[in-house]
Amino acid sequence: PTSSGAMRTCVLLLAAAAAAHACCIAMTSSPLLADFARAWAGEHPTTYTDEMGARRVCYGHPQAAADPIYTLLRPADAQTCQTYLDADLQAAITCVQSAVTPELNTHQFVAVADLVLSTNCSYLRAQAWLFASLQTANWSTVPSAIMSLPGNAPRRAAEAGIWVAAGLPRALVGVTSSSTSYGNGYIGSIEMAYASTAGIVATYALPAQWAAMTAKQFAAYDLLIIADANGYIDPQILGNAPVWAPVVMGRSQRAAAGNRVLFGTDPSDHIWSYGVPQGRGDVLTSGFLFATAQPGTTGLFFILNAAQDMAAITGILDLLSEGGNQWSCNPDPPCGGSVSLIANHSSFVSLTTSGLQGWQCSVHFTFPQYRSDWYPLGVATDTTSHPTCGTDPHTGLNACGESYLLVAGSAVVVTSKFITAPGRDPTVPTVAQNNSVSLTITLMDPTLSTPTPLANTTVTFTVTGTNRNASGVCTPNPLCTTDSNGTIAYTYNNSADTAGQDTIGVSFVDSAGSRQSATYQIVWPNVTTTITTTTTSTTSTTTTTTTT
Repeated sequence: PTSSGAMRTCVLLLAAAAAAHACCIAMTSSPLLADFARAWAGEHPTTYTDEMGARRVCYGHPQAAADPIYTLLRPADAQTCQTYLDADLQAAITCVQSAVTPELNTHQFVAVADLVLSTNCSYLRAQAWLFASLQTANWSTVPSAIMSLPGNAPRRAAEAGIWVAAGLPRALVGVTSSSTSYGNGYIGSIEMAYASTAGIVATYALPAQWAAMTAKQFAAYDLLIIADANGYIDPQILGNAPVWAPVVMGRSQRAAAGNRVLFGTDPSDHIWSYGVPQGRGDVLTSGFLFATAQPGTTGLFFILNAAQDMAAITGILDLLSEGGNQWSCNPDPPCGGSVSLIANHSSFVSLTTSGLQGWQCSVHFTFPQYRSDWYPLGVATDTTSHPTCGTDPHTGLNACGESYLLVAGSAVVVTSKFITAPGRDPTVPTVAQNNSVSLTITLMDPTLSTPTPLANTTVTFTVTGTNRNASGVCTPNPLCTTDSNGTIAYTYNNSADTAGQDTIGVSFVDSAGSRQSATYQIVWPNVTTTITTTTTSTTSTTTTTTTT
């Protein structure tokens, strides 16, 4: 048995060899190549010098002696840049078609053509190891050969990644700094490196590039990563949230919401400054795996570790939510780093409470209140208030504090000693037997030392997944208040009328003001629908019942 991350890593190592059997393409144009080139080169309306010392303009167009010298006073316009890009794309395509004899699949072609775009055709032919690997169809050595080339290491790594990218998740990292330093929020970002470790092919967008992207362009990615550069996120990245957030939520371009991770600290900076141990890398790879766990969606990993515009942040979080309640943010929690896990998911199996502590300053940003379709994965336990409680999935100990690591999406497992459902195991999905499901839960009073049912308490039920935002019915009290035995039942229908999986979130606020939560998983098998038709003739009536 192997984890999904290990499996994806194996795929990264083996896919190049398998790609030798892929169909050849006679490429005359490539939207994937154009998008890839735009993302990495960026639009520069004035002349600049690239990493190889070549003078370029627009999307990396080589500045010929006969071309105008574009300055701040006379920049190239958008049409000129597009004309240059079209010509450069065609030249790169022609170069690869003429220089490389063996057949290439689409992703292989894009990798080599982008290398030509950012250098030239003669450069490709002059790289002995790479060119020999291409001409002999030694596909397994091509990624290493590309990455060994000097200059612009992040772009070479991305080209090596897209070489084996067919069928693998794609991530776009929103970076704040144009520096190529190996740090958080930079072009050579730690987030990009750990995405590769998780078997995800990552590229980046600078703030202006991110801000100019459309919903359709964001939807081409399986994961969006908003990287925090030392406590700062460029306003252009946050300002484009009305475009990318609906994609993540399945309201634009995508049919379903992706998994989301919100992290109020800076794992990348701690890896950069203090080294890899104690779960700092685990939280990135695990979070990326969770955010890409829903096929056909665009997930999100959002790092937020210092004060930004609070109104803007809560507004963005509202765009990324669909449950009740409201968001509140605490940009100045204690820095001591006393934390605890209080939820779980199969992607986070390697993450532990001890791995999240001892980061010199483990917590930078907490969320005392949050929308009900989000679940705290971790809480800071040394905060002055303790509005959120849960059970450590590894130790079984109860912990309370302010949430700082939250997740939203499918199959999140949250258990509570004070919320039980007879016959239901929160860690094992229940298979629905028909087109509706009922969940009966019992609350116990967390403030008492002896088990005591908690009566007359309002319970919040939130459904996410296939039937997200389903409107259910509580019995016997339609206001979802527990009876004298602390019990309430909740029933809802599979209104989507399709196979899939839901998570029912159950929560209540105890007398100490802390929210207690638990989740239960529902699996909807192939839907059974009964159709009755009646046919009447002049002599008889026939009734036929069909079950599908």
